Amino acid sequence: MRRKGLGWSISLLLVLVLVLGAVGCGDGEESTEVTVLKLGVSLPLTGAASYWGIGWQHGIEMAVDDIDEKGGFEVDGKKYTFEVTEWDDKGTATDAVAGAKKLVEQDGVKYMIGPILSGGMLAVYPTTEAAGVISLGAGSSPKRLGPDKPHMFSINMTGKEYGPALFQYIRDNYPDAKTFYGLASNDETGTTDVEMFTPRLEAMGFEVIGWEMYDPATTDFYPVLTKMIGKDPDVICYGTALASKGPLIMKQLYELGYDGIELWPAGTEPSSVLTQVGAAALDGQFMTWFDYTQDSMILETEKDIREKAIARYGATGYDISRVAEGGWDGVQYLVAGMKAAGTVEDTDAIAEAIADLTIDLPDGTKSFGGEQTFGIQRMSVGDVMIAQWQDGVYVHLARVRPEVP
Repeated sequence: MRRKGLGWSISLLLVLVLVLGAVGCGDGEESTEVTVLKLGVSLPLTGAASYWGIGWQHGIEMAVDDIDEKGGFEVDGKKYTFEVTEWDDKGTATDAVAGAKKLVEQDGVKYMIGPILSGGMLAVYPTTEAAGVISLGAGSSPKRLGPDKPHMFSINMTGKEYGPALFQYIRDNYPDAKTFYGLASNDETGTTDVEMFTPRLEAMGFEVIGWEMYDPATTDFYPVLTKMIGKDPDVICYGTALASKGPLIMKQLYELGYDGIELWPAGTEPSSVLTQVGAAALDGQFMTWFDYTQDSMILETEKDIREKAIARYGATGYDISRVAEGGWDGVQYLVAGMKAAGTVEDTDAIAEAIADLTIDLPDGTKSFGGEQTFGIQRMSVGDVMIAQWQDGVYVHLARVRPEVP
């Protein structure tokens, strides 16, 4: 399904006005012509992941409108803007493939934002790579990036990147915490947690007792948590547990009387966790979520884009990680990459330029890493917030930049 929102119509109208203005210019007058570039967008606009997809959509809309308000962006002496063609991939690999084929083969896009789930990224890359299309997406599977996918980027960090930053914070600030016991879902998300986290933990000096793998359908964690507590670990970590699982684990650990350090290097919106779990069960918990309603350690640029998003879309408690880190940043990476490469046509050169960027964005300065982890430098690296629940209050402790080797 092809969708064009009102924002895109306005953008195109502005471009047409600028082009018509250029036609009427006399000799010696500078041309104001703005060339329209096609930008494909494949996001879950409906379905279970639509919370994220719609947020990215909003960020893209805001970024393209900002470009139009400035009269376009310049590459090699010429002005450009984007015309956006959207596809609702519903968060499924099948729909993502259908969308990629339409956007690439029918609409002729050379740049695409999305998909934002690992399954979608893994499903579309044969189509996008064959056509040399730059794809700025997200996901958590380590297989989503690699030397065989040089045009594919992951621009939204996940618990896989947050985890090592949180582990290092505990290592530095709680030197007596030596033994680590992990809990992970028995699927690709959980098994890759184990594969990626274990060597990093051991390199930091933790003794990893092991990982307990649970069926993704589990709601009764009491038996496995009782087993884990019986080994008296200093730290229990839930890995990148889903937002539907983390609060259950928290409550059940509390009811079982565990008093060690608990880590959830994924988490979800703090007020939601407080409602589900309660202040007593949360006390002392460490998470890696930004609370943008706070002033502590939140950048002025983050506050500004959040306020603009609220004013435009009527959201409250707006989580800008889905607006800025996804949609807005994705557009800015493309523009900066084109400017650095000096071309809007050569996607090989643009991809290499994006990978070499160090860029200031609303959510901080970012660059790309992952050469060792993925075999290619295509993972966006920004800030991670280390936070802890203290007497029912979510307290920001440290804003750190993780290493993504």
